[in-house]
Order: sequence, then C-alpha cells, then structure tokens
Amino acid sequence: MAEDARRAGHRRGPVPRALAALAWLGLAAGLALPLAGLQRHAPPVAATAQAVAATGGLLGAWQEGSPAAAGAWVAPAAAAPGGAWLAGLAGHPAERVPPLAPPGTPPVGEAGGGDPTPAVALTGYAIGTARPDAAGRIHVATVLDVAIPAAGYAGRFVQDLVWRPTLAHPRLVAASGRRVVEVTVRGHRLLWRGPAGPWQPGLGLADLPRHGSPAGGPPEVPVEVSRDGFGPVALAGSRGILLTTRGPRPLVALWPWSLDDPEVRPAGRVVVLDVLYHARPLGWRVEAQGDRAVLTVAVEDGSRVEVPYDLDRGRPVSDAAIPGGHALGRVSPLRSTVPGTGG
Repeated sequence: MAEDARRAGHRRGPVPRALAALAWLGLAAGLALPLAGLQRHAPPVAATAQAVAATGGLLGAWQEGSPAAAGAWVAPAAAAPGGAWLAGLAGHPAERVPPLAPPGTPPVGEAGGGDPTPAVALTGYAIGTARPDAAGRIHVATVLDVAIPAAGYAGRFVQDLVWRPTLAHPRLVAASGRRVVEVTVRGHRLLWRGPAGPWQPGLGLADLPRHGSPAGGPPEVPVEVSRDGFGPVALAGSRGILLTTRGPRPLVALWPWSLDDPEVRPAGRVVVLDVLYHARPLGWRVEAQGDRAVLTVAVEDGSRVEVPYDLDRGRPVSDAAIPGGHALGRVSPLRSTVPGTGG
C-alpha cells in the first residue's frame, strides 16, 4: 500500500511542475507582447526625420506645380475619393479640387472671370514639429497658404499631416487641420473671415490707388491703373494680402494687414508694387519669410514670366525691364523648415 502511494505521488509530481513551467512561460509571453508592441509601434528617430523630409518634398512639388510628383508621396487609400485632402494631386489639379479648398468658397463666375475650372495652388508653407503616435505613425505640423487664382481666393490653414513609415519612403495616410483666415473676391470687394464667424467686408476696388508708377518706366511718372476687377490674391505672412487687378494696366499691390490678428483692421494705405502693361496676372508664390513674392504673368506672346517683388522695399527685385514695362527675374521655389510652427 505504501509503495502504491509512493508510486502515485511519483506520477503526480511532474504534472504540477509542468503546470508551473507553463505558468512562467505564459507570464513571460504576456510581458513580451507589450514590449514587442512598443518595438513595433515606436518609429525610430530616423523615420521621424524622413517624414519631415517627405513633407518638404510633397509640399515643394505641390508649390512648383507638379501634382504628379506630390501625389507620389500619398498612400493609395489616402488618394482615393474621400481620402486625404491631397486626393486631387495625383492627376491634373484642374480635374478635382482638393478638399483643402473649404466649402462655401464663391463660385468662379461670381468671383469674376478666368479659368472656369479653378485649381488649388500652394503659395507658401512652413514645416513645424513632428511627433510619433502609438500606432507607429508620424504627425508633422504645417502651415499652408493656398489660393484659387481664377476665383480670387486665398486661405491659411494649420494642417496635421500623418505619415506611415515604409521600407521605401514614408507615405501620407491622413490629414486634418483648421482654418486660420480666408480672403475671397465678391464682386468689387474683398471679403475675409477668421477661424469662426461669417464673411466680413474688406478692401474694395474704389479704395485702391488710381495711379501708380510701373517698374522699368520713367521714375516718379505715375500712370492710371486698371480697376476692372480683382485678379489673383495671396497671403504674404504677417505683411498682409497681395492683390492684383484686371484690365489693360493691372495694378500689383500689397494691402498691409497682420494675419496674426485679423480683427485689427489695417491703418496703412495700399502699397503699390507695380503696374503691368499688356500682361495678365496668373498667380502668386511667396517665400517662407514673407519678404519676397513672385507673380507669374502671361505676356502678349502667350509665354509666362515670373516677376519677383521685394515686399520690404515695395518694388520688383530686378530693375531690368522688357518691352511692356514690367521687370524680369526669378527666385528659387520655396524650401522652408520652420521648427515649432503649427500645433
């Protein structure tokens, strides 16, 4: 009997030891899973730097007018209808306006003339801080100034661009943001609105100077400018709003206005930058600091010329003139990285 008991105890002994071993293995596996999850979700520092560089590549391509190059950074799911606001960049920008152009923007016909299918242009941008999230994605804060030149529209948005690292390069998978300020043309007046609230009246054609001195012409010899309507507008950082008019002698001007506090109306007069002859303003591009802007114009032979303006001096960068009375010149497309911008 005693021998049978000892044999039974010998048979039962390995079972508790096996259960204990399994318990330790389960505990170790339970601890390992969160650690593995952290390793899987936490992107390396290099991935964060790559996401910032990818943001610069995407926005730079958009600003240069290369939607196909910009769309190459976007994940297929984000480029599909209903995806990220860059959905329209994979094809020609006139085919589908990205949702970044906010609802309620006036129709082109109401804004006055131009291409019946407006395209959203990126006139300026700044890249801010980057942060990873628990899902392994990287959020890059940006400030974007956009315009619809044919509709006389300009807006500033704070955007959170969401990137997912891949073996090849990061891909944009989502975006979200908020409006800072918008300016648009309604008839013979500019309207504006901030983050909340309705459109409010701004500058009118009647408020613009009647005369201005064209670059390349005789100094201090003003000519009568055209005020048939507003042309393309753009935001110029803290300096205000860049504007143009339509007609035989379009006015190129700066309306000084601090976009950091738009409720405070500008007290200064409109600064005349130029008067164009036989040229039609097409759209603006603004450098990161907002001290230099480039206006693309169409001249009589159908070609396009980029005219850079020094906003501090209130004049074109180059005094060299071509027949027609406007200055020539080029500046490099914007490449900006501004730490801490956005939120």
